[in-house]
Amino acid sequence: MAPRLFLLFGISMRRLFNIAVTSHHPSVSGAVVVLAALLVFAGCGEIEEGEPGPSWGQSDTEDVGEPDAGNDVDDQPDAEPPDQNDDDNSPPGHLMCGDTAQDLGVLEGGSKEIEVDFTDFTDNTSSGCDGVVDESSAAVFELILADEGILRVESDEVVARAIRHQGCRENDTLLVCDDQDFGRQLVPGESFFVIFEKLPETPEQFEATLDFTAFEACDPEEHQSQCVDETSIESCITTSTSPDIPRTLVFPCPAGCSDDACDGASCDNPVTVSGSTTIDGTTVAVGDHINSSEQDSCVPEDAVGNLEGRDLVVHLEGLEEGDVVDIELESSHDELAVIEIKADCSSDAQCLEAWRGEGDFQFHPPDDGDYFLIMDSEVGYEAGFELDIDIN
Repeated sequence: MAPRLFLLFGISMRRLFNIAVTSHHPSVSGAVVVLAALLVFAGCGEIEEGEPGPSWGQSDTEDVGEPDAGNDVDDQPDAEPPDQNDDDNSPPGHLMCGDTAQDLGVLEGGSKEIEVDFTDFTDNTSSGCDGVVDESSAAVFELILADEGILRVESDEVVARAIRHQGCRENDTLLVCDDQDFGRQLVPGESFFVIFEKLPETPEQFEATLDFTAFEACDPEEHQSQCVDETSIESCITTSTSPDIPRTLVFPCPAGCSDDACDGASCDNPVTVSGSTTIDGTTVAVGDHINSSEQDSCVPEDAVGNLEGRDLVVHLEGLEEGDVVDIELESSHDELAVIEIKADCSSDAQCLEAWRGEGDFQFHPPDDGDYFLIMDSEVGYEAGFELDIDIN
């Protein structure tokens, strides 16, 4: 059996991001720790026709509700889903999910026990996961969620399990596959397909559980964010998959949680760095507290928008003139990411340096003292990132 590569925000969109789908905090019953979508996002990237699907534990975190969606600021409206009955869209040897799936209807919430019997299904539908038995049988279940939330797929058996969006063809979106129990953030009103496929140890018949927990709508004015533990926070916020309805969610903090806020969320609680460090995760939990769009020195010449994105604040402590600060950034916001260096931590402070996009950068402090690195973005939704800082 193929090794299990467990990716819960290992985090750039290239590696991605279930948003905390394996947390067992009671307020969301196994909802988010950070992938899918968005969100979303993505260890395996977009599944191209003819390419293998993700390895164990990987997931595609592009917008679940947008078949054509990427993370561009000028993202286009949803494309029409491909015709499930159009044979021209189906690669040889793969049925459309709808031709072989058992319809579970709409899941309102709670747990649903299902009996998996591979003899009930046509054997030429594939999960798309690596490591399955060649030409193995696949059991497919179609469902629609009544609300946005986390769907957990659980079984005591060793079996490949996957979720696909819209269909089972190789160019349809494979959201996640694993040989262990997992959870995935999904949107309501759309068809998803839960697929079980044989591994060498998988019996012909077994039981599985689909457990759905809807996200709780909330009022940001009344809900106080609070640290769940030293690494995650519960907040009432909107996300890229729920831009209009705030939800009570649990998210991982990129650098820890203290005083009921993620470290690095604002100038009041920055991440302090005095040597070398790597910070990775997602900006979904840190919010947008600094916007230096009015400061010309903070807006790179090739910037295309305002600096309205969620930002991470890093305190570069005790720098000396002559030091070299090496900075490397990978981000799912790609060229829309912005790194700012300031002597004072505020939106009104001018920038000593400002760079746009992923890449390698250097800062040479002009004087001894403390400085602030702010990782910002030109888009307003969350991003997966990895930020390396090395002070010499």
